[in-house]
Amino acid sequence: MKVRTRMIAAVVLVTLLSGCSLVEGVRQIDQTLDYTNEAASYVAGAAAWAESIPAMVERAATDPAARDGLIRELESIRSRIERFNGLDAPQAAQDIHRRIVGYNETLQQDIGAFLEKLNGDIRNFDQAYLESGIGRTLGEIAELIGTIQNLGKE
Repeated sequence: MKVRTRMIAAVVLVTLLSGCSLVEGVRQIDQTLDYTNEAASYVAGAAAWAESIPAMVERAATDPAARDGLIRELESIRSRIERFNGLDAPQAAQDIHRRIVGYNETLQQDIGAFLEKLNGDIRNFDQAYLESGIGRTLGEIAELIGTIQNLGKE
């Protein structure tokens, strides 16, 4: 009788322990999916910024209101960068998160330098934008979409 009780207790214990790991596994999958959605949205935003900012720069060269709009947009991007960098990436996404954060640090510097020029006496907006590296860095971020979409498939 004691052996049977111990066997039942062992089976119950194993079942409970495997259930806990199952719950933990589901939680990790949910976190990975949440992060994947957030990262995909961020990268899609970077691709949209890469497309829209050059036209904004062009308008800003002749229109003070457009210049103010460009400055607001760049400041908004900086805020979005900070929010993204503050995300808690699940284990499966640690490498891609570090890569994006690295690009984001470069992008923060690029934007900061360009904003200084915008707030100063800038003559050639297009050249200043090209020299800033913003477009290149946004393009590098946008190229990560495939990696992000494959996070849950590994």
